[in-house]
Amino acid sequence: MEREKSAWELTRRYFLFSMSIILSALGIGLSIKGALGVSPISSVPYSLALIIPAISLGTWNALWNFLQIALQPLIRPRDIHWREIFIQCIMTCFFGYFIDLFSQEVFDSFESGLFFG
Repeated sequence: MEREKSAWELTRRYFLFSMSIILSALGIGLSIKGALGVSPISSVPYSLALIIPAISLGTWNALWNFLQIALQPLIRPRDIHWREIFIQCIMTCFFGYFIDLFSQEVFDSFESGLFFG
């Protein structure tokens, strides 16, 4: 049986997880802007963003992750924890936002000469 985690430990874990999400989004933005390709998990959203450019890569990534989250109850119906699914949905929104932030706003500013001008 798993022991109860203190509020401090949960806060620390969520903070570290959030920082990991931001670093992953930064890595996706760097590899796309650097023409290094995309990771396998981002390949479907990246392809969809190329086919339908009106929807951003971060939004496609969030939609793709939402689909995967929605399939979890079908794959493992006995192991569903709705609180965890809710947290996954929130973090998916943040992940999509940071992918858009890094791949469009930040790196486009470098390309336009805003920082090194």
